[in-house]
Amino acid sequence: MVSDYKITKDKFMDDKERDKLLKFCRDKAELDLMKGRTTWPVRYMLVNLALYSGLRVSEIAELKIKDLYLDNVDDPYFNVRCGKGGKSRDVYLDKELARELKKYISY
Repeated sequence: MVSDYKITKDKFMDDKERDKLLKFCRDKAELDLMKGRTTWPVRYMLVNLALYSGLRVSEIAELKIKDLYLDNVDDPYFNVRCGKGGKSRDVYLDKELARELKKYISY
């Protein structure tokens, strides 16, 4: 059976949509933190990782703090221990995402 589904540019978020999603999540996260809750800070971090790391959902779910190398390195990265095909790989991070991860870990 052949599918007519094609991946085209209109299936992806543009910069404006991405920024709007991140702003919404960030605003909700800040409100939650003021009220001592962590639901939206977690969601904000997950959205950030999904948008800027290129990780698959299963890889994000398996990510551990010990896999992150954010301090004392020129290029922050994390190690994906069990990626596609069971392979391990290093994923280098945007400096802004690394900053957000550090902030998130400090909560």
